[in-house]
Amino acid sequence: MRRSIHVLVALAALGTVPGPWAREQTPAAAPAAPAPDEAALQAELEALGEEFEAAQRAFYAKLGELYAPYRDREPSEAEAAELERKAKELYAQDPSTSFVPRFAALAKKAPGTLVAAKAWLRVVNIGGDDNAQVQGAVAVLLAEHLERAELTELASALAYTRQPPEFVRSTLGTLRSKSPHPSVQAAATLSLASVLQSEDLVQAKELYRELAAKFAALDAGWGGTYGEIATRALFELEHLQIGMLAPDFEASDENGVKFKVGDYRGKVVVLDFWGFW
Repeated sequence: MRRSIHVLVALAALGTVPGPWAREQTPAAAPAAPAPDEAALQAELEALGEEFEAAQRAFYAKLGELYAPYRDREPSEAEAAELERKAKELYAQDPSTSFVPRFAALAKKAPGTLVAAKAWLRVVNIGGDDNAQVQGAVAVLLAEHLERAELTELASALAYTRQPPEFVRSTLGTLRSKSPHPSVQAAATLSLASVLQSEDLVQAKELYRELAAKFAALDAGWGGTYGEIATRALFELEHLQIGMLAPDFEASDENGVKFKVGDYRGKVVVLDFWGFW
């Protein structure tokens, strides 16, 4: 009997005794993860950003060299074909996409931080056709960074993305309705209106009117205020579409003689607008 008790005591010490001898074991608390060093992560983000910009400059410099001989003349048919072939080869070497996993890895090192938000935004901007990477980055931004004003950049970028239309509309709708920042709401409204111009003209006009009503004085960062941008867009949609009567305006010809488009009403007129960008 005494031997049996000794065996049971030994088993109990190992935590393997069933039945009435067993005691509920409290798992040891996992050590708290160290707080991310945001200063170091910010420095890493800046260094990676500088490396990306340098790679882009080098890439576009090569493109410039390729097109340089044709700045002052049109290439021949054979030259154009060769130019297209070389350009295609060069674009295949675009370094942008190689930086996507690197920005994503940096974001994952600092979850919930401003550094992570900025790194995920980089993934969205340079992710291109990689739907999984871009949509994954957007999902994290909406889940962990929706309160940040930096998502204005996301709202603006979605107007030009190659992501599926339903994904773009849904994301912009979330930013419009759930972001606490007028800058994000306004950028999302502008992007959604721009996206819908080719899908639902009526709704696009409504969004531009909403933009002009709610955010008229808010600086868009380019092109003036949101009110000014919305006013120009509405004028274009309501007066400058194919088949509409061209609005009259006054200009000067190459000899400085003023004329109005209305002077040529009923005649075939070719207007050639050009400039430097």
